[in-house]
Amino acid sequence: MPRPYHVLKSNTAEVLQILQRPAEYHENEDDVFYVKKGKMRFILGGEPEGPIATKDNLTWICPASAIVGGKEFVLEEGDVAIIPAGNWHSWTAPDEGSTIYVVTKVPAAEGRIAYKTRG
Repeated sequence: MPRPYHVLKSNTAEVLQILQRPAEYHENEDDVFYVKKGKMRFILGGEPEGPIATKDNLTWICPASAIVGGKEFVLEEGDVAIIPAGNWHSWTAPDEGSTIYVVTKVPAAEGRIAYKTRG
């Protein structure tokens, strides 16, 4: 059963701490990222080496460097990325101190990976 949705707002200082955080895969949650200021770099998809389940057994993690064959893309100010459940992903902010983003986790919906940029 998916958890109720929640919204997280972070800035680059927090993202830099997350750099040590592993790549992740959610069984029952979609992630919606919105970049309010700055840029974010994502790795999406690929195959993990040595994934382990978290306590809820709905999320798997592995070192970001252990994802083989993922696709890289960058979100800039105003961009949104929707990462459906069932997709490995990791993210960083390349410009220390200048990125603010919001991520919303919602119960999984059918669909495919979506990426939208302004204009």
